Amino acid sequence: MGPEEARRYGFGMSREAHIAFVAVYLTVLLMVAGFGVLRFAATLPTWQFHWPAVPVAGVLRDHGPIADPALGAHRAVYTPIAVRLRQEGDVLIQLQVLPDGSVGDARILKSSGSSQLDAGALVSAGYWRYRPAMHNGMPVAANVKVNVRFKLAN
Repeated sequence: MGPEEARRYGFGMSREAHIAFVAVYLTVLLMVAGFGVLRFAATLPTWQFHWPAVPVAGVLRDHGPIADPALGAHRAVYTPIAVRLRQEGDVLIQLQVLPDGSVGDARILKSSGSSQLDAGALVSAGYWRYRPAMHNGMPVAANVKVNVRFKLAN
């Protein structure tokens, strides 16, 4: 080989082409090995949590919707206009709690006299979550009455 000829590596490739080939080859090799590890991991037994046994009578007991503080705070949000007008009062609303614990429908049974407070109670109730009512061990939709009190701090 003379000085004007470039040195050739495996398969007659230049140095740059050989480096690129090795890089791709190693990438493919690592991917294949990675899939092998994943296939091996899929054969391993999985860890499962076993819930403690609950008496059947406790599970099948019928009950209505239960407000669950862990599922979301049951607070009504003051609208900015109601705060500015310093409005206070109570709103009695009826909520339909769906089997998934969300509120499906809300309606006012007794108004506070302020449309701002009534609207605040209805909008807030849409974000509340409940433990659903149970009938024969299955969650069912049910209605619940809630008194929402709006009181400004001094």
